[in-house]
Amino acid sequence: MRYLLTGGGTGGHVYPALAIKELLKQYDQTASFLYVGTAGKAEEYILGSLPAEEAVQVNYITARGLPRSKNVFKFIPFLKDLFVGTYTSFGIIKRFNPDVIIATGGYVSAPVVLAGYLRRRKIVIHEQNSVPGLVNKVLSRFADRIFVSFPETITFFPADKVSITGYPIRRKITRYNKSVVRKQLGIPSEALVVFIFGGSSGARLINEAVVSGLKTILNDERIALIHGTGRDIQNSIQSYSDTLHLVNALYLDSVLLNRYIIRDYFFDIDVIYSAADLVVSRAGAGTIMECAALGLPMIIIPKAGLPGDHQTKNARSVERAGGGVIIPEERKSGRTTLDSQRLAEAIIAILTDAPRLIEMGINIQKLYNPDDNEQIVKKITALFPN
Repeated sequence: MRYLLTGGGTGGHVYPALAIKELLKQYDQTASFLYVGTAGKAEEYILGSLPAEEAVQVNYITARGLPRSKNVFKFIPFLKDLFVGTYTSFGIIKRFNPDVIIATGGYVSAPVVLAGYLRRRKIVIHEQNSVPGLVNKVLSRFADRIFVSFPETITFFPADKVSITGYPIRRKITRYNKSVVRKQLGIPSEALVVFIFGGSSGARLINEAVVSGLKTILNDERIALIHGTGRDIQNSIQSYSDTLHLVNALYLDSVLLNRYIIRDYFFDIDVIYSAADLVVSRAGAGTIMECAALGLPMIIIPKAGLPGDHQTKNARSVERAGGGVIIPEERKSGRTTLDSQRLAEAIIAILTDAPRLIEMGINIQKLYNPDDNEQIVKKITALFPN
């Protein structure tokens, strides 16, 4: 079988596609894969960083998001890129000749799925969040099967196409020996470790709140902090550089800095998870399900203003299970803010309450069922009964 994977823009779309690839490869060792993405986005550096044994062939196409503006002139570049991307995808599909196209979201999926539909290929869509993105809602009309992570997502799609298959987790997301990985990272084995990150491109409000509360958090000598700021993007977001500038302005002494690890991006996130006792992050479905699989308690900061407010709904599923605490962003004087003092106090309160930490870790595991992954393979292979 030949599978064409597509999805991108953020790691939240790329990693599920890679997890599905692993599942299909386990089922069929002779399977062939091709990934189609957009150059310069998350898929390029994530796929480019994969070890040789996990590498996948990649083709890049032109694509851009649907404008939210009602200004008709803003649609011209979108339509141009959609046409070019679809035409390029048409050629890629003709050359690679996939049996199935698997789309995990992001605007790069649109031209690929459209070309696949025109080429009469089987199309599978995986929606990670509780409220689907616009791209997947539009593309669902072209799909043969639609997989969702949350039961409440079913109502957004045609009943005869949609199935609950859960969120696919990569095999590398596993627990290593905590003492060993902490030694590798230079963290005392007995420390209370919080891992804070805001996604592949980072989250400015989270980064600023972490730095504002850094002295308060690290003032407790038991606590160590691992901070993923997000990558610098040329001529755009400078998540790492801006955050590092703020940290340097604090003039922290070496004793405190020894308990603070800051990086732009963690390709070895499995190692970081294994070192952590608590995770602070956005409410992307991928991060939530990875923490659930590992039994890692969470403080969740949903990104405000997203379509359908899907991150808040994702976060509430964790809160209802008793596996996490939500700290919302707030609108004050026309701008979005995050209370750094509240965040610092919540981190300290949870980390230093061992019974609560254990209970939250047990509760969040209820959200993840590893058997769900098998359903993805079964339902894809069922498209070819012979």
